[in-house]
Amino acid sequence: MYLAFFDFDSTLIEQEIIDELAALKGRKEEIAAITRETMEGKHKFSETIHLKTEVLEGLTLRDLENVASTITFRQNFGPLMRWLKEKEFKTAVITGSFDNMLSLLPQTSGFDFIYANSLEVIDGSLTGKCVPRVADNKGAIAESLKKKLGIPTERCVAVGDGSTDIPVFMQSSLSIALNAKPIVRDAASVALDTNNLEDLIPPLEAWLCNRG
Repeated sequence: MYLAFFDFDSTLIEQEIIDELAALKGRKEEIAAITRETMEGKHKFSETIHLKTEVLEGLTLRDLENVASTITFRQNFGPLMRWLKEKEFKTAVITGSFDNMLSLLPQTSGFDFIYANSLEVIDGSLTGKCVPRVADNKGAIAESLKKKLGIPTERCVAVGDGSTDIPVFMQSSLSIALNAKPIVRDAASVALDTNNLEDLIPPLEAWLCNRG
């Protein structure tokens, strides 16, 4: 058995969900700048998450559904997931995004584990508050899951694009920086610039072959 860790926003999907939600409040550019700087390692995620979710106060569950309908997964997400299953991978998403949104995307049902933050909702509207289950602790989450499943580091892989994914890379034998920031590319085993998730399969296959 193997274990594959994935970031979500700008990794498996083409968007940053927080930025798309902020667009409904007319503040996408402002929030996108904070997101970008955080992924470049200029801020800790825990320092910016509440600042970003505050702008979402007043959005409704219908707003979330509308944004969810615009989210696009990268090409050949399905074939990649099928390949991982055939090769006996357990799959886990560890993301600073929000379970309120991921649950609206049918494609996420194929993952064995999902770790995400949660937007507080009262009477059908967002309060602007967040329950930060995933912040600067992605590496600790990955390590805990490895121990829970009894899967050693040499049988783990990780895919991500931002600085918060680097601690997950450190818990993995193979790390793939996908359309990533320079700091992330430098920390990864492999760096790919592609919108086609099937392009992850060759380095994964090569890694499997080296496992003997």
